[in-house]
Amino acid sequence: MRIKLDYIWQPKAKGRTYTYYRRDGQRLRIAGELGSAEFFADYQRIHATFEKLSQQPATKPGSLKALITDYKTTKKYLDRAVKTKKSYLRYLSTLERDYGDLAVSTMPMPFVVALRDKYQDTPRTANGYIQVMSILMKRAKEKGWITHNPAQGVELLDTGEGHRPWDEDEIAAYRARWSLGTLERTAFELALNTGQRGGDCAAMEHIHIKDGTIAVKQLKLGGKRKRIRGKRKSTGGGRVWVPISNDLRVALNAWAARQQAWIQDRLNRKRPLPIHIDVKKMILTGEKGKAFTDGTFSHKINDASKKVPGLVVGAKIGGVTPHGLRLAAATRLFELGLSWDVIASITGHDTAEMVAYYTEQKRKAKLAIGALNAATAGTAEQTATEPVKPSL
Repeated sequence: MRIKLDYIWQPKAKGRTYTYYRRDGQRLRIAGELGSAEFFADYQRIHATFEKLSQQPATKPGSLKALITDYKTTKKYLDRAVKTKKSYLRYLSTLERDYGDLAVSTMPMPFVVALRDKYQDTPRTANGYIQVMSILMKRAKEKGWITHNPAQGVELLDTGEGHRPWDEDEIAAYRARWSLGTLERTAFELALNTGQRGGDCAAMEHIHIKDGTIAVKQLKLGGKRKRIRGKRKSTGGGRVWVPISNDLRVALNAWAARQQAWIQDRLNRKRPLPIHIDVKKMILTGEKGKAFTDGTFSHKINDASKKVPGLVVGAKIGGVTPHGLRLAAATRLFELGLSWDVIASITGHDTAEMVAYYTEQKRKAKLAIGALNAATAGTAEQTATEPVKPSL
């Protein structure tokens, strides 16, 4: 039956046709059989709801919704990386839905603190709301809506230890599980031997390899700020030239041989299969020959790590993470005798500072244990030489 109604969408799946009301980014399943009385009644109900929403008055001037709408048009927001904007939209959508009609001038610091405490069970989410509110209120101050940023100075919640560098035994265990030539091993060696973010590794191309180095255009984080030792450190994008280590050279050669064999296999079939252009352009490609994304890279390392016997995975439980490979790279460079300035030129200043802090804490822990052992050594020797008194 063909029925012409506004906003009707009828996708097909597994031989069946489903009917939805699709409008303003939403899709709602319409009850009843197509053309039945129940169907028309449910359609009219849904349609009336959307029509009522569309007739609501325009955004109130000075409201949080007006501020969010304005911020989304700023160059600073538009220049953010796609991943960053996606993260921001998560918070902006909730703020607009729950508090959009409130006037910005009626949101003092206690309001921001209450917003943080609302999500205190998930500290990273709570901190995300503080950071986004700070950005919005800074914009409101620029526009003259307020005279003080109420989010400025609100304390962030402790999120725990977070990521840590991989230990050498964990690196060895991963290598033992994933042999050279596998996608899992190649992605791992790229991150470990270049010290770059997952997104930067995913974006590496064959033309970037020249004269024993990889030219990396680091993703711009749009002024993202990390808290390190109580301070905030700005990070940004830039181009760096990373020397190719022996381990990475062996891994890339093995991967290139496997990729070439994959291409030949597809071409030599009775009915040749297409070769995606990414295979010849990008260093890392998936099973279908398509380029990696930042998310794909992280998921691949995580999934591969979980298949390594005895390897604990996840920052919350003190295990290894994809980001930890970047920290491990900086740690290895430091242990080889490179200065922090040189390490920072490869991995970025934020990573170098984080690893410097981690290394210092680890060194202090070793010194503390050494001092404790030295202090108790005499007591232990004395105890060992004391005669044992017979028990009654």
